[in-house]
Amino acid sequence: MVTKVNGHAHHEVVSDIHYWHYWHYWKHGQIGPFVVRKPLVLGHESAGIIVRAESSVKSLKLGYRVAIEPGVSCQSCDFCRAGKYNLCDDMQFAATCFVLPSHISIVEGALVEPLSIAVYCARLAAISVGHTVFVMGAGPIGLLCCAVAKEFGASVITVTDTVDSRLDFAKTSATTHTYKMEPQSPMDNAESILSMCCVSGGFDVVINATGVASCISCGITALRKGGVFIQAGLGAGEISFPVVQYNFVRGRAYTRRALGTG
Repeated sequence: MVTKVNGHAHHEVVSDIHYWHYWHYWKHGQIGPFVVRKPLVLGHESAGIIVRAESSVKSLKLGYRVAIEPGVSCQSCDFCRAGKYNLCDDMQFAATCFVLPSHISIVEGALVEPLSIAVYCARLAAISVGHTVFVMGAGPIGLLCCAVAKEFGASVITVTDTVDSRLDFAKTSATTHTYKMEPQSPMDNAESILSMCCVSGGFDVVINATGVASCISCGITALRKGGVFIQAGLGAGEISFPVVQYNFVRGRAYTRRALGTG
């Protein structure tokens, strides 16, 4: 059987899904334009084992362990031809399989897709040795951003959240500081965080891995002049952005649109 995606033929395989991750925004039944309908199963970060493949499939064989990227692009538009297929306007919510090397478990394979988001955030922000990094949100994406920042050489990695259990877990991972957001203004929280971390002048990089609007104000306030602000989390369709604060720091800001759909 050959499926058609965006008018192009895609050779089909069947994977027995062993692990997948279920993110909070699926509770709303959709991510952007993608709406959950039967027989779809919640979650889109997954890994499994190939159990059936068409004879025309050459790169995947029965028994191969694969990580799954939840998107198939048109492969012909300007974005795709430039290697930026994640920005394809005709992206379809389907599966692209990548064979896992022997030293990567299937459990770890299910984390490849969210890990790629964290790696892209770090590269977009040009995190390097000695940088100070502030991550808002100690969920899966936020913690992966912390881990990648550490691998990239960041010297200070601070993560915030409102849930104690998440912060307790974060203390055992890649962070140097954790902070529980207080019921006060975003500016006051930012000042408390900077004081706790002994970061003078603001963080080099701020990654907002939440969809909470107040975190944007907090993050911009905590950003040093010329720093980089990454909006990685999905939130409301319309948000309030602190333009005056942003003009003051005169940094660079990147949004989820720049990151793409996947």
